[in-house]
Formats: sequence, structure tokens, C-alpha cells
Amino acid sequence: ALLSLLAIAAGTSIPDTLASIQAARKGLTSLAISNAIGSNVFDILICLGLPISIYGFVTGNPFDLGQLPEGMEDLAVIARSLLQFGLLCLVLSVVLSIAFIRSGWSVNKFEGLGLLLVYAFFVVGSITIFWKRIEIDISGTRPVVRTEGLHSQEEQP
Repeated sequence: ALLSLLAIAAGTSIPDTLASIQAARKGLTSLAISNAIGSNVFDILICLGLPISIYGFVTGNPFDLGQLPEGMEDLAVIARSLLQFGLLCLVLSVVLSIAFIRSGWSVNKFEGLGLLLVYAFFVVGSITIFWKRIEIDISGTRPVVRTEGLHSQEEQP
């Protein structure tokens, strides 16, 4: 879960990043913004929607985001925690984007640095959740963050 959340995601986004940098250098800022927004909308709606739909049609079952083979329950808890933390960071990035829209699409270098800091928070938080085995559950009426009761696969009897 951590590898796909950080390394694979960053690796597949490098071409988009380079295209946005080129567009920004040429003063085509709307192209840079459209590229970033368009690729993320595609990733979320198609890259999630298509495999979830295929799984549902093939198995007839709902797609369980935290489902792992028996004996790997702790890893499933961590995977769900990483997903929920990622969604929280996604919501934060949407809030920042709305702030940019309200400011007339004007983003200065400090606000751009703010976006980089949110990503750094996402990376550090994801690694911490994985290595410290932190459980996050925001799905209920009372959000929970805990570490007790979770063990790595090596520690299980």
C-alpha cells in the first residue's frame, strides 16, 4: 500500500509534472493547471472506477478497499489508514484549490510552497502511519487514531 501510495504514484506523475513545468516556463499557466487537474480527475474517476466496476461485474461482490488474505488483518488496517489519511490530504488540497479559485487563480510562490509542504506532510504522514502501525478510522461518528493492538507480520505468533 505504501509503495503504490508514494513511489508508483509519483513515478506515474513525473510526465505530468514535466509537462506542467514546461507550460509554466512558457507562461501557459492555465495549461499547467488544467494538466494537473485533468490528470487527477482521470486517475480518481477512471483508474478507480474501471477496476472497481470490473471487479463487481466479475465477482458480483462489492470492492473492499481493505480486503487482504487471511492472516494479514493488521496490514489491512494499515492500508485503510493510509487511504483515509490520503483522502484527508486530498480534501486539504481541494480546499487550497478553492482558495486559489476565489483569489482569481492567482498563486504566488509562497502559496506554491504551501502546496509542496502539504505534499511533504502527506509523504511523512504516510510513512509514519506505515512504520509506526497507526490506525486511523474516520468513517464513524467519532474519529479514532490508535497504535495499540497492531503488530507487524514478524511480531505475530
